[in-house]
Amino acid sequence: MEKVARITGIRATDVILVGGFGASPYLKQELEEICTDFDSTLRRPDETKSVTAVVQGAVVYGIEKLRHKEVIRVVEVLDSFGVRHLEGPIEWIIKKGDIVLSGQKRVVESRPFWYNAGANSRGRQQYSVYRYFDRKRPLRSLPDKWATSYKEMIEVGVITTGPGNDLGRFSSRSHQERPSRAADELHFEGMGPKVGPVKWRFTLDGVSLKVELFVRETVVGSCNITVELSNSKPAGDSGQGYK
Repeated sequence: MEKVARITGIRATDVILVGGFGASPYLKQELEEICTDFDSTLRRPDETKSVTAVVQGAVVYGIEKLRHKEVIRVVEVLDSFGVRHLEGPIEWIIKKGDIVLSGQKRVVESRPFWYNAGANSRGRQQYSVYRYFDRKRPLRSLPDKWATSYKEMIEVGVITTGPGNDLGRFSSRSHQERPSRAADELHFEGMGPKVGPVKWRFTLDGVSLKVELFVRETVVGSCNITVELSNSKPAGDSGQGYK
């Protein structure tokens, strides 16, 4: 995995365990630990089914494919998708090279965070969803610098929180509590009440990407975006927020 990342510049986000390798609990545990070290996910399809994994047309495993109707295909995301936290940096939730198994959905959530309430919590708020792909450097999954990346990013969706979702009602002042300083939470510095916890949820299937904004586990806005995968035809982008 380290060699692949060094040569191609692409991080392996998923490792699919097929065949006899998955029969040994010890080997499976060892592989899971290795994948964790590389920030990757070890996946093993249902062991009762014969699996054919196909990546960009290359058969990885599938001697029995002609005798079984169930074939699981692996498709790769060709672009990276992220959102911007108000005036803060863009957080890339789905990255180029992430994979989706056919017939399944991939759900990725951002780190929970809080931000200053103030004027930013009142009325309608808009949040942009961006797509990134450097056509000159196709192996690169993320921009190097924010100062120049805006030229390579495209706004593909907008989430608008409706009047009924006044974010001020989620502030720490409204709920008489203070946000914790948990390690998995990103805090925007400043005085006054905070809105949160806030998180983004990206749900990816073989056709589209659904982006949802959650505050205290309540959906306050969403949009749907058409995505291009490794074995699909190019598709346009579309986004629709709450009205």
